[in-house]
Amino acid sequence: MDKKLPSFLQMMTNYAISSAKHIANGLKITTEEQYRNRLQACHECPHLNENKRCSLCGCPVENKAYRVTDYCPDTPPRWEKLTIGEEGKPISIKKSQNDPREDYNSETGY
Repeated sequence: MDKKLPSFLQMMTNYAISSAKHIANGLKITTEEQYRNRLQACHECPHLNENKRCSLCGCPVENKAYRVTDYCPDTPPRWEKLTIGEEGKPISIKKSQNDPREDYNSETGY
């Protein structure tokens, strides 16, 4: 499998779109367990290059894995897309005991 990255312009475009979605969605991040599961899938993926970038989109997987709005570009995807609440209803995402990140409530944004 070819691990050649997309062009620099395409990588920057992909990262800008990903960042805009992340910001527009209130900078929501995955739980520690979701993050670890996503990274594990990336580390087992043949599209991961030696610089820990996805060779399909060019994004650094350690950044991509923690953003709720990001997804795996492989076909089929190696991670499930995450949604916040059923039918868009806000939920609280609780951190694990060892997660230094604060709890996040999608309704209040805090």
